[in-house]
Amino acid sequence: YVDPSASGAASRKLAAAGSYDGNIGLYDSDTGEEVTTLDGPTDVEFLCWHPKGGTVLLAGSTDGTAWMYHAPTSRCLQVFVGHESGDGGGGGVSAG
Repeated sequence: YVDPSASGAASRKLAAAGSYDGNIGLYDSDTGEEVTTLDGPTDVEFLCWHPKGGTVLLAGSTDGTAWMYHAPTSRCLQVFVGHESGDGGGGGVSAG
């Protein structure tokens, strides 16, 4: 995730790490400092940044749910349910 400043220059790069306890850590990729922790699904199976802009993070779980977050506000925007099994990688996420 790159947060554009008013000048259009990158001001922050974030890296995300999920765990099997349902926590998703967002870290400053330059310093390694933890910025925030998101409450997520149990058994985080994959994390995937949206390819356009990188402010949306998708977290998939072995329970068949996918959670969509807005990284700048640390808000969960949507939880997608109804899949019969965990996705295992988010490979079906399109760029559109």
